[in-house]
Amino acid sequence: LSLGAICDAVKYYNTVFLPVYNAERGTSYQPITIDQYMTDLPSLGCIHFMNNLEELTSEQKQLMEIHAVNMSEPFKEAHFGKEQGFKAVHNIDPRNNPMIRNAFKDPSLTKYLDKTQSFDLHFNVYKKEKQNALPVLNGKEKITIKPHAKIASIMIGSLAANASADYVQYLLNQGYDHIFLFGGLNDSIAARIDQIINSYPDSRHDEIRKKIILLGNQSDVEMAPIMTRSNCVVIRGGGLSVMEQMAMPIMDEKIVLLHHEDNEEGPLTSGLSWEDGNADKLIEYLSEKGAYAKKTSPGLCSGHLNEAEKDFEKKYITQLKSKGTKEKVDLTIPQQKKPPLKKEWGRKTGYTELGHVLSHQHRFFETIPEVREPFCSKEDLHHHELSSQ
Repeated sequence: LSLGAICDAVKYYNTVFLPVYNAERGTSYQPITIDQYMTDLPSLGCIHFMNNLEELTSEQKQLMEIHAVNMSEPFKEAHFGKEQGFKAVHNIDPRNNPMIRNAFKDPSLTKYLDKTQSFDLHFNVYKKEKQNALPVLNGKEKITIKPHAKIASIMIGSLAANASADYVQYLLNQGYDHIFLFGGLNDSIAARIDQIINSYPDSRHDEIRKKIILLGNQSDVEMAPIMTRSNCVVIRGGGLSVMEQMAMPIMDEKIVLLHHEDNEEGPLTSGLSWEDGNADKLIEYLSEKGAYAKKTSPGLCSGHLNEAEKDFEKKYITQLKSKGTKEKVDLTIPQQKKPPLKKEWGRKTGYTELGHVLSHQHRFFETIPEVREPFCSKEDLHHHELSSQ
């Protein structure tokens, strides 16, 4: 039924059916109204939603209450002001959104924001009885996340197999310890991940395979802790996906990237105005909370990850200067004070001129600390450099 037809049905119920029903049975049931929820964020891109509302008569609008998430006052006045004639308009707190599943709103998620603590993350595991068969649930598994580990989660759908694999490679290049890939049991995605693993030296296959967690169907109970603890999240701009991100607590130095196909001819777009609006509104919301949020694509992701690290470093140094602190170190990690070298850090690759790999804990130094021996072979270093180019 169209929205107008639903309004007419409610009008008939309230004005014709209900009075007769109450009179015949001696009841006192009250007239009903329509609660209309915007399943996308309120933006100028929501033409599919707004066009339907504009077609309603003033009488039909009086039967309807509008509910929207994080609606700005200018948008509310322009589209749902008194002259629009709706019965009521409600602005939903993103953290108390009835449209998303409960685990994404669980107050206990805040415990996963502490990167100095170790946590167990649980997920459903599946087995395949034959190729292309639907996965069969085979129980639950857990993975222990160590303090200060870099975690990422990717959820962009099984149709984007190549893009998912590209993002995994970029995150590996950035030194992420665990990468949760939702939909990773899809045959195309799993095959591309195998190619990535096999591109490393044989001695590192097990290590790389353990970093990439291919996930089948997960409930909100499994998804919410994983995404909350993730330093980096890659998603699409669907209405519920962006609302889930807004509902969860936001980690310091959070990176949220919204996947798009590469577009060399213009701005990134999903092709759907409401999804573009969702992305813009999520970016605005997260940026106000101190997160790094951008529309990205496989061709832009590596640059965005590097840009995010530099942005966080600048903010951190600014905070230290405002407190009168001279030493530019990450205070969340125990450090031994060492005399810095007069050699600049190659920020793009994370290597010194001698090919030494820098520890992630030193990323807030303006000059690098004492040089450490590489933790891998020259062959591994050569492979890592090629992958990051």
